[in-house]
Amino acid sequence: MAFAFTLAAGTAAVCTVLIAGRPPAAPLWYAAGGYACFLLGRIDAAGPPPAPDYLHTGSAAFLSLGAIIIARFFASPVIILCLVPVLAVLFELYTQRFLSLGRRDTALAGIALNGIFAVLALFMLRADPRFDTAALSALFSGLAGVSAGTIGAPLAVIPVLVALHVLARRAAPELALLSHGRSYFEGAGLDYERGRVALQCARGILSSITMLSAGWLGGSVLIGPAPRGAKVGLARDLSTLTQYLCFSQLLLFSSSLVGSLAIAPLWFIATGAYFYYKNRWRILPHA
Repeated sequence: MAFAFTLAAGTAAVCTVLIAGRPPAAPLWYAAGGYACFLLGRIDAAGPPPAPDYLHTGSAAFLSLGAIIIARFFASPVIILCLVPVLAVLFELYTQRFLSLGRRDTALAGIALNGIFAVLALFMLRADPRFDTAALSALFSGLAGVSAGTIGAPLAVIPVLVALHVLARRAAPELALLSHGRSYFEGAGLDYERGRVALQCARGILSSITMLSAGWLGGSVLIGPAPRGAKVGLARDLSTLTQYLCFSQLLLFSSSLVGSLAIAPLWFIATGAYFYYKNRWRILPHA
């Protein structure tokens, strides 16, 4: 199955370049975004469900609003690229440390944040001539959508993600202990507070990489199966990764043909409906 998904991903990437006319950097950016989204789901899978991805926690909406505000003050894309990861880490620290939201509350807060972003985006499209459909499309599709940079930029990001993947696999037992609470983690002789901060920073960095690379179309964590627990074999891990990469390339190809403004809302609704249906008893116990 891994070979089939890899072949499908490669075919979609080639079609994106040859048929849709996108630059070669676009599939590489989406591969980086899909890889980062896989790692985000991988570190979340060590804990109990539900584990919403960066779309349905409201992180994507928050980062989109932050990027819009930053763009009003700084015209340089480099500044936006540097500040978005900072905003992502602050979002994780604020929601998980200051507000101490559980996974159920995080999912419900994500509904509110995404609703706020939808209302503000519609208002700005009507009231602000500087915010047009091209700007919204850039938010939805990330660097791949705006064809930013050469193939060297995403190729430099992918080795970093590989290193983070190796680190996540090595730290899988510690992540599992961390998800069980302070007593389990400190019982192993580890610092609970440092572990929580490290996990939240890692989530913020991976969310920002996914958002910058693939926009709102990197969230395939809800469709691809997420192996749970600390002991996941390398073969199964890589097989799941190929599914994420396949989804990311298919999304890029489809958005290249019909536009990200059409694909992103449909993908958001599909993944959200799947997630909330699958976890409806955990999120709304009396539903």
